[in-house]
Amino acid sequence: MKTLFLLFICCCFSSVISAQEASIIILPETGIDSYKKNYQPSHKISVKTQAECYGFLQKTDPIEVGTFISETNGGVASFSTPGLHNLSFTTNAQSPQLTLNILNFAGIGGTPFRALHVYGGLKISGAKNVSNYTEKSFLKVDNDGKLNSVSQTYYYSLPRSAFMPTTSSDNNPIAESNEGGIYFTNADISRGYFEVPINLPQGAIISGAEFYFVDNSNSDILFTLISTDLGSKYDVTFLSVWSTGAVSGIRSISSNNLNNGFGVSIQNGDTYQLKIYAQEIGGIKAWDGANTQIIAAKLIYTY
Repeated sequence: MKTLFLLFICCCFSSVISAQEASIIILPETGIDSYKKNYQPSHKISVKTQAECYGFLQKTDPIEVGTFISETNGGVASFSTPGLHNLSFTTNAQSPQLTLNILNFAGIGGTPFRALHVYGGLKISGAKNVSNYTEKSFLKVDNDGKLNSVSQTYYYSLPRSAFMPTTSSDNNPIAESNEGGIYFTNADISRGYFEVPINLPQGAIISGAEFYFVDNSNSDILFTLISTDLGSKYDVTFLSVWSTGAVSGIRSISSNNLNNGFGVSIQNGDTYQLKIYAQEIGGIKAWDGANTQIIAAKLIYTY
């Protein structure tokens, strides 16, 4: 009797162990024999379906949700709702944290009303600030719809009306020429020059400059880009380019190597301006009437 009882106990333990180590195979209603021969499960619960069918499916009329596998377009596995119902993802029994609705909108933290609707703060690591000169950068969209914070190139145009004449004499009025430029009408100017302020946002980097002018004179025109410290009034010259030769008509001169290729960064606490002088060979400062004109200027900058 004791022998039979012990044998019964051993059989029970063996059955429990076998059940715990066994895999459950759920097969489709058709093709059972072939699946029994060819399908070897590798998980605790394996569901084998025919193509374009749901596997696990939870249902409470009329709402359904389940796993779906398709063999079209290279194969697709999905977790979806067969009917017109939203699909939500939740953790810790909270309100839905991610919602996909029937309009193909995705909402994080709430109901979506756009293709992607995020409630609360958003951080995009791939679009972090890449500028060494400003604490923040703007998020931009390129022509392909990609988000990035890479600086873009802009052009800052300065017409003749932007240039302010600065001179120590009251007898040197400014005139407009037929070419559309401006010039000093009196050549006897000891410290006369044109100046224009540069009003760009902090963090912008000026990478190039182009000047349009008339120089049909023995005097050459000097174009400079200068920053001035508001406290010390100390000037730093980042660009100096000269016109050369006496040639009639409108010409241009440019430079794309400002500050040895590093560009000029707009910083808080400094002012930035273009200053334009005329000077004869030999060092005598002199404007030559309509023969030395300022037409316009253009700055190239990134931001």
